[in-house]
Amino acid sequence: MRLSFKLLLAFTVLTVPALSYAQDSGAAGHSKKSKTKAAKVENLDVYMFGAAYSMIDSVLVISDIQKMEQVRVSNKWFLTDRKDFESQFDDYVSQQYGTSALAFVTFSPKEKSLLKQRERLVRKARKKSGYTLSYPGSAFHFTEALRYRID
Repeated sequence: MRLSFKLLLAFTVLTVPALSYAQDSGAAGHSKKSKTKAAKVENLDVYMFGAAYSMIDSVLVISDIQKMEQVRVSNKWFLTDRKDFESQFDDYVSQQYGTSALAFVTFSPKEKSLLKQRERLVRKARKKSGYTLSYPGSAFHFTEALRYRID
């Protein structure tokens, strides 16, 4: 038993440094490069609208499409300040309608594609009975999230 333990210990001491050297040097098919890319963050002009649904009242509130300048977007599809914009719209809905709602924000660099998404949402809501659609019109405006801007 002592001999097998000593052999195992000797094997471990001899092979572990060799394996770590192979990983560090890029030998044996290993590379130092990470397989995930770093997020490319840029400030873009985008169009966005907010929607909020109250499950208690079955009210769907949809804002107008607004142009936001120099909004932080990651990898051209993820709105970095999304939570701030959603909370702005959620606060507006809870103040105006007196109910808590599930809010979300949709954006696109092209106004036409965003208009199609908004129309599709309205069509689906009208097909389902029991929904009440509400449009705040020009009463609601998104404000810029200044603390996250990059220069």
